[in-house]
Amino acid sequence: MEKDSKLIIQHFSSDKPMQGSLISSSTQNFCTLKLNNKSSLIIKKGDPIILGFSNEESKIQLVGGNIISSSVDFDNLDKYIIATDKEHFANEKRQFERFPVSLYGNFKREGFNKISEVAIKDISCNGMRFYSLEEIEIGEIVALDVYFNDKVKMFTSQILRKAKYFDRYEYGLTIIHKDRNSISATESFISILRSHQFNIIDKFL
Repeated sequence: MEKDSKLIIQHFSSDKPMQGSLISSSTQNFCTLKLNNKSSLIIKKGDPIILGFSNEESKIQLVGGNIISSSVDFDNLDKYIIATDKEHFANEKRQFERFPVSLYGNFKREGFNKISEVAIKDISCNGMRFYSLEEIEIGEIVALDVYFNDKVKMFTSQILRKAKYFDRYEYGLTIIHKDRNSISATESFISILRSHQFNIIDKFL
């Protein structure tokens, strides 16, 4: 991405993306962007987002990232520093490609009635990564609902990894598939997600 490049920013709190432009970027996976219009969304440090932009071949690209800091520019427009995701993950355990998302969801731990909110960062056919204020132990089973386009997709998952991330926890989980139909349903869900995300970027870019 080059300076002043047009960007689309997708945040899980809204179906409609925000439009902005790149102010600066570094080789350390950080970039600074400014919105074109004042946003009423509540965006917090650590929130997962998606950046959409056109590359040199005019092809749409999606990059996942997290909000590192926010401020208001002299013209009263919101400015954000983003930590963009690296293409490769150390100690990668997923067999399938991770697709970056910024989706709202909630979960319930096995044996508990409390429902907790989550922000989902990426998904593959056999796993997910999300953030929550709720502490969950590694090995626990959770019933996870993912909200997308006025629909709800339900998953049964097991927590494989957790880490502290800003004021919340980051969790890596594996999706528990009961049979081949369950795997196919997840593959179909991700395909719909991918198609929808590219269409949204193309529409607003």
